[in-house]
Amino acid sequence: MHELSMIELNGTTGLAAYSRAGRDVCRDLASELDWAAHEVQAALNRMHGHPLLLNIKTRYHARRVAARLRRARDLQVGAGIEMVKFWYEYRNRFGPAISPPTVTAKRPTWDFKG
Repeated sequence: MHELSMIELNGTTGLAAYSRAGRDVCRDLASELDWAAHEVQAALNRMHGHPLLLNIKTRYHARRVAARLRRARDLQVGAGIEMVKFWYEYRNRFGPAISPPTVTAKRPTWDFKG
């Protein structure tokens, strides 16, 4: 998050850098959450047969707990996609103001009176 807060949003280059950095942060967090979901599920599955968890279906509950991390991962993937859409929306809405179309010189017309 520190890299996002250091970017100045004062122009097109700042917005492009912010969009790119936000997408990268979301991507990194999504992969971390995906890894954590697998690790948590594996760790909780190993608790099968624990004396304090005799009547609990540990594999079922481990899958449910890991599903929360997978949902968080999916939301982070969606946040990364929204950062890309943010950039495209900016380009579509403010594109003409950023780089106005080149004005072509009007072709001289034939002067019939002269």
